[in-house]
Amino acid sequence: MDYKNYYNKIFDLFGYPLDDSTSMEESVITHASQSYDTGIPVALRDFYLVAGCEKRFSQCYNHLITPKNWIIDKDQIVFMEENQGVVLWSVSINGGDDPLVFQSINDNEMEWFPENCKFSVFIAVMLHYQAVNGGFDCIGNFSEHVELNKMLKEKWTCYGTVNGLIAYSRQNQVLCIDTHG
Repeated sequence: MDYKNYYNKIFDLFGYPLDDSTSMEESVITHASQSYDTGIPVALRDFYLVAGCEKRFSQCYNHLITPKNWIIDKDQIVFMEENQGVVLWSVSINGGDDPLVFQSINDNEMEWFPENCKFSVFIAVMLHYQAVNGGFDCIGNFSEHVELNKMLKEKWTCYGTVNGLIAYSRQNQVLCIDTHG
């Protein structure tokens, strides 16, 4: 998979195309990873290469962690912190090109639980979640399933599900559905 192109398409769809100001120098990522042998998973590295300095959708609610501040716990690279600092998300250093994402409570003894999705799906869903939690200027909600189902049939793309949160988007619009509530 061409991860860089995939991530660029998401931001383009949001109406906020990535450019040189949003990209991160590969040397910054390489420098941060020198303390472990296996390198950075490709999907994670490519996201930082195209959107590592982007702030609108990476800092407005939950917080993407810069490579110099990555936390390494066991074989996990912690790349994102929940907005209140309670939950952390990570990927395994040894998880392949597009590793599974794990979640842990931010505690002295972290116990990692799989999110059951690959990084590329997780970050796509998280970008959508960020958009509806501050990244976009306007948000709205629907109370009727009939209205929602009709809207979803009108050229919306589903980017995946993480913990019951389903992410959809179309040009300049984002929709997240929490199936738990």
